[in-house]
Amino acid sequence: MSSFLRLGLALTELGCAGLAVARAETAPGNPLPAEPPAWRVEAVRSRVAVIEEKDRTLLRVTCPAGLGSLTIARGDGRWPRRVTLRLEYGPGKPFRDLEGFTVEAGKERLEGRFTPGRAETGDGTPPTSPLRFRRTDEGVDVELPMDRIADSKAVTIWWADYWRQ
Repeated sequence: MSSFLRLGLALTELGCAGLAVARAETAPGNPLPAEPPAWRVEAVRSRVAVIEEKDRTLLRVTCPAGLGSLTIARGDGRWPRRVTLRLEYGPGKPFRDLEGFTVEAGKERLEGRFTPGRAETGDGTPPTSPLRFRRTDEGVDVELPMDRIADSKAVTIWWADYWRQ
């Protein structure tokens, strides 16, 4: 187990996790269904906003320290077809690179990193990995492989930014 995962687990065991039941926000021009299902979110060292967009659900994660984790579950047990995780330090302060990223759902464990352009590390995610990373002006977006994790009741995600504080 990598050091950033051990640290995330240690923080969780120390009781630093926050628990929230979130209702989704809507992106401009995207009305919510009459009764959106609640999300259960437990976040370590971060805040999570659930934003329902027309063609995806965006989990906007604000993590000032650059190192954290979250566990998400759906109140109704049904996952959206498309879920994107966006990592940022704060508004206008995007993540640029990820030294480590892990998704755990049931028996599925997916790992990768996103450090494009760094000769010493490269992208680091095997081409066969279902994890897809993209750098945007707002942060690093990770498209979660819902076909691999949708049968799970909960999904836990750990990350470590390359430039974490």
